[in-house]
Amino acid sequence: MAEVNGKWKILIVDDEPIVHKVTKLVLKNLTFDGKNVEFISAYSAKEAKIVLKNTQDIALILLDVVMEEKDSGLQLVKFIREELNNSLMRIVIRTGHPGEAPEDKIILNYDINDYRDKTDVTSNKLFSTVISSLRSFRDMKTIITHNNGLNQIINSSSFIFGIHEREKFVESFCKDIVKLLNNFSFASSDELSVITVKPEEESYRIFYKYGVKFAHLNNGDVLDKSFEKYSEFDELYGKNMNIMDGKYFISLLSVKKEFNYIVYISSDRDFDDWSKNILELFFQNAKIAFENLSLNQEITETQRELILRLGEIIEHRSLETGFHVKRMAEFAYLLAKKYGLPEDSCDILRMASPMHDLGKVAIPDSILNKPEKLTDEEFEVMKTHTIIGYNVLKSSDRELLKKAAVIALEHHEKYDGTGYPEGKSGNDIHIFGRIAALADVFDALSNDRVYRKAWDLNDILQFIKDQSGKQFDPEIIEIFFSNLPDFLAIKEKYLD
Repeated sequence: MAEVNGKWKILIVDDEPIVHKVTKLVLKNLTFDGKNVEFISAYSAKEAKIVLKNTQDIALILLDVVMEEKDSGLQLVKFIREELNNSLMRIVIRTGHPGEAPEDKIILNYDINDYRDKTDVTSNKLFSTVISSLRSFRDMKTIITHNNGLNQIINSSSFIFGIHEREKFVESFCKDIVKLLNNFSFASSDELSVITVKPEEESYRIFYKYGVKFAHLNNGDVLDKSFEKYSEFDELYGKNMNIMDGKYFISLLSVKKEFNYIVYISSDRDFDDWSKNILELFFQNAKIAFENLSLNQEITETQRELILRLGEIIEHRSLETGFHVKRMAEFAYLLAKKYGLPEDSCDILRMASPMHDLGKVAIPDSILNKPEKLTDEEFEVMKTHTIIGYNVLKSSDRELLKKAAVIALEHHEKYDGTGYPEGKSGNDIHIFGRIAALADVFDALSNDRVYRKAWDLNDILQFIKDQSGKQFDPEIIEIFFSNLPDFLAIKEKYLD
């Protein structure tokens, strides 16, 4: 901002001390837009450069031309505009040597805002020149600030529309509010405080906070009724509205109570009309994005539930517990996380893995539930469940079902190439297939099947270790054993 402590900064650059003295005397009582003036003096272009490099908030420079050199002032203009890249600062040339710096030439060739002969600068003319320059600076800064604010809303909106988790969305949104308001509306961040709460049963829990006003609070704290805006939170809860009154703004991100977050913005001074409009626009975009996110998450969660239920039905048909698909999904997710796959890939794997045995719906009960060892002919029929499941799922345009098709096809492939149905080996097997293979076998051996009893844990672990580089990817085996307590915890959580 150009004003510091309520003052506009004006830099006087002239090698004549009397010019500084007279200028300050004439303008000492000047007030513009409710703010006084602070003067900074430099007695050479070299000294002015130092001031300009260290002071980024100068509104106006009253500049002599002839100082160390005949064109020192003009070179300083170039320095300001080209090296500092400052097009906002107003530059008024004041010269006592108009012959050295003709007005028509200077105005045409240099990016200045006014030209004055020192002998022609009376008290009234100097006052008018300074007021005109400050007004121009203020208006230009307002335009730039508003443009930056709108650009930030556009950029933030584009970003938050790409976020797929509610909590990450809300956190990012809150940070953008702080950045937005500090960038265009508040000289000091100490004047701004933001607190975001998530409604719970008859209380509000702090999700995010910013600013010295709420420094005594912590994320996760529960607010009691003594909190200053508790009653406004109650008024707002579940309503599609904003509450704004001078120094504070309260809004919520969703009218659905289960997805609700309330954002409270407080300032030590009144929000101006522009701030109010920007906040309204920002929240309007955020609410649309948040509602879309919530809807997408509901759809995703519904898909997850349907796939899980279908997987359970398949397992029940083969006289196996539905907990198998739940455990396998969690095993696969954990392996994928520890392997370093992106979060969205981990989620897809967790949702898709319950479909790994979809093709078993086409396997006759006489084979599927046979208590004895299968004959070679029966085993060949059993192996077709991988291809059947793949063919059912592969034609979908949905990423989730496409990956489910891959898992269905490849979860019986072996790292050494001796698996089925295609005899793939090594990294030719999709990472989802390699992960699902271990997750499936670990859970299958840990639980009773129609044709055998569950194995002892030590025997299972020894078998998996022995199959490193044979049936299983060695890297995934290493991850499994490095995080064994976590896998055993999942196993215990979903007991048959």
